Amino acid sequence: MGAGPSTTTAAPAAPEPPLPAPAAAVAPPPPPKMVQVPIEQRCIACLNYHHHDHPSVVAEGANFQTYFYPEDSPREKYDGIMIKGLPEWFGRLKFRSGATYEGGFRAGEFNGFGHYVVEGKYEYLGGYNDGKKEGFGREISIDAWGVREEYVGGWKDNEKHGEGLKNGREWVRYYMGSQLQVLTY
Repeated sequence: MGAGPSTTTAAPAAPEPPLPAPAAAVAPPPPPKMVQVPIEQRCIACLNYHHHDHPSVVAEGANFQTYFYPEDSPREKYDGIMIKGLPEWFGRLKFRSGATYEGGFRAGEFNGFGHYVVEGKYEYLGGYNDGKKEGFGREISIDAWGVREEYVGGWKDNEKHGEGLKNGREWVRYYMGSQLQVLTY
């Protein structure tokens, strides 16, 4: 039993299959032609002529409409987006007192950026959260004698809060509606 060198030969390897031929380059299809979307199919969130995934488009029952409130409500008429019977996203609201609001809504309350006006008496342009002034805004009020007062600054829970400018010449600080400091220029 000698351990000599092995003389076995390996079987030849099978030939590799040929690589597939590269696919012929295909030109992409031409872009679709722009057609005007019928008014009933326009995006109700931005009133534009296209389709996309705004939450109000996705939400069931979202539509742009005019709604008249019952006689016992302080609100008179709403023009805007409604979801499940409540003002949502953006709209215009008229009150029986003559005041108007144009801006953002969430679940029927002022929300986001809005403009509230009582003609000749009061104006607020700024942020809202759950129906209350919040963030940064500009308030102009005119009293019964015609004296005009303007405040530009911070708000929280419907109260002046933080720093602001009063009548363009007084730098004021408020904490939840209470005036803390005044610097007159």
